[in-house]
Amino acid sequence: MTTTEIAIAVGLTVTVIGCTLGLRERAVIFRNYDDLGLVFLAVVPLFIGFISLIPWILIPAMVASIALVTWLTWRTWQDNGSVWKVLVVLPTKLMLSVLFIAFVWDLLSPSGKTQLARAKTRGIAVAILAVITPLIYRLVKHKTGVLVPRDVLRNTRGLTHGS
Repeated sequence: MTTTEIAIAVGLTVTVIGCTLGLRERAVIFRNYDDLGLVFLAVVPLFIGFISLIPWILIPAMVASIALVTWLTWRTWQDNGSVWKVLVVLPTKLMLSVLFIAFVWDLLSPSGKTQLARAKTRGIAVAILAVITPLIYRLVKHKTGVLVPRDVLRNTRGLTHGS
């Protein structure tokens, strides 16, 4: 096994342990939808930075991600109060957000040289998102916040498009 394969295996194992703790309500994975949004926001600058590979974009993206992950670490500590839980919950949060964003990306812009290959990539993305999305929903402890899906979709929080 290569170092990369070992890192992926450890990351997935920690994620499974974190999801199990969250589903059994022994640890808080996502405090509310705002916390979930912050986790996604912490990962997005890295995707943008690594896609561009331009130093003047990559460096601020890394600084923004590091600042957001530091803030998420503090919030995770407040929610769980244990170093061991933070060491499991924080990678779980980040891994779920990376997987979610990566498979949404594959759904919207599938890789592959042929139409069949792109369709296969898109099908795999839909299947994985069909598992990850309800899992993330279940891991949100308090279904409150500015980013509550039904409120954002219904536009009931005063977020308007025009007058």
